[in-house]
Amino acid sequence: MKALISTTILLLLFCSNAKSQPYSYKGSELITIVFQTSPDLLKKLVPEPVIANPGGIMVIAIGVQRMESGISYHEMYFAIPSAANGKEGLFIPILYLDKALPLYLGREIWGFPKYEAELNYSKDEKKVAASIHKDGKLLIEVAIELENSVSDMKAADPLVFVLKYIPSAEEGSIDVKKINSVIMANYTYTKYQQGLAKLIINNIPDASIGEIPIYKILDASYSEVNFILGFGKTEYDYLKQK
Repeated sequence: MKALISTTILLLLFCSNAKSQPYSYKGSELITIVFQTSPDLLKKLVPEPVIANPGGIMVIAIGVQRMESGISYHEMYFAIPSAANGKEGLFIPILYLDKALPLYLGREIWGFPKYEAELNYSKDEKKVAASIHKDGKLLIEVAIELENSVSDMKAADPLVFVLKYIPSAEEGSIDVKKINSVIMANYTYTKYQQGLAKLIINNIPDASIGEIPIYKILDASYSEVNFILGFGKTEYDYLKQK
């Protein structure tokens, strides 16, 4: 109970003193692996009217997120290349974090489906590795043997979609159910290295994910990035469509 009260007080203090969005990130480190899985699984994880890519392409990213405010935390997320309202982006079905404050803020503001877990991350000149445990069970383990560095790496600012869902206190009711989008603006690479990856994904207990088969690893990289997480936009409101 004392721990819950302390966390709640810290959250209230942070929210009252923190600058509202946009939030700037600088020097974040990410392992990113693109792999092929079951197209039927993607259809299950991506809610209509968002449309998942038909090729079963999925992305996993794990690393350290560093905010310019001084807050840092470990984070993992799955991303599914998808489309909504004629826009190409990445649908995020789940994220794991190891700190409460960014977990609560991301969930409450944008609707990111964030869950708490134990994340371990290590890097040296030749290898980057990470793992995720929850309730004493290994969920995910990744390792990348680093290879070539790519100078002047550039990419479009990522657009992500999330399902913001808030049930009501009243039985059988929902307060919020909508698809939101947000752009990671000014997304710049300060370092980018290709690599050879090993990936293990066990049963994911949260967000109704379950088993994710890995058919083939298509690409793997390590990167250091800067970006700005700003305001979002409602792409579809399920409650207004009734």
